Formats: sequence, C-alpha cells, structure tokens
Amino acid sequence: MKNIYKTRQYMKLTLVLFLLFGSLNAAHAAPLQYIPRGIGGGGAMSGFSISPYSDLMFVGTDMGTLFRSANGGKTWLPIHHSQVGFDSNLEHAAYVGFNA
Repeated sequence: MKNIYKTRQYMKLTLVLFLLFGSLNAAHAAPLQYIPRGIGGGGAMSGFSISPYSDLMFVGTDMGTLFRSANGGKTWLPIHHSQVGFDSNLEHAAYVGFNA
C-alpha cells in the first residue's frame, strides 16, 4: 500500500514539474510574425499574361485563383478571376474572363 502511495506522489510531482517548466518555456517563446512570401499555396501555375507596356503581370493556377503583380513579379495579390489578356493595339486594355 505504501508503494502505491509513493508512486502517486511521484506522478503528481512529475506532473507539476512538467506543467511548471512547460509554461516557462512557452512564456519565453518568440511571438509569431506573418511574413508575406509572394505566391504560394495557389496550385500549379498554368497561365501567364505579361503586359508589354508596364510591370503588370497575371498568373492563373489550377486551383482557380488568379494572382496579379503590378511591380514585375516582386509581390503578388490574389484576385478572383481565371483568365486575362492584353490587347496589343490598345496600350491600357486588359481582358479578364470568369470561370463559371
């Protein structure tokens, strides 16, 4: 009977120490920080359209997302269209189609 009592005491002590040191470790953890990395998680890139007159670029993915870059591909933002094209005769014309 004494052996069971000692085992329970050791288990309680181990649990208390584990919780104490685990909480101290979590208190000193560095805060999470979001760092944008550009395109990611959108699927395979299947369609590209690059403006011949500016740094405007579009890329479509197999997941149905379209990404737009206004600075030559340095940064990308998702837009909800699936096709885009430029008119070579009109300098500032872009055509965007929707997938239904």
